[in-house]
Parts: sequence; structure tokens; C-alpha cells
Amino acid sequence: MELKHQTDQAENKRLKKEVAALRLRLSLKENLDK
Repeated sequence: MELKHQTDQAENKRLKKEVAALRLRLSLKENLDK
């Protein structure tokens, strides 16, 4: 059970990084469109 918890945490970290990257790209794109 502990192993699955660690895997979930790693997955969450990776997803948060991807979301942050996507948000950054979106905000850059919006700035360019202005």
C-alpha cells in the first residue's frame, strides 16, 4: 500500500509540473495575442 502511495505522489508531482507548463504557455500566448 505504501508503494502505491509513493507512486501516486510522484504522478501528482509530474501532473502538477505539466499543468504549470501548460498554464505558462497559455499566459505567454495570451500576452502575444494582445
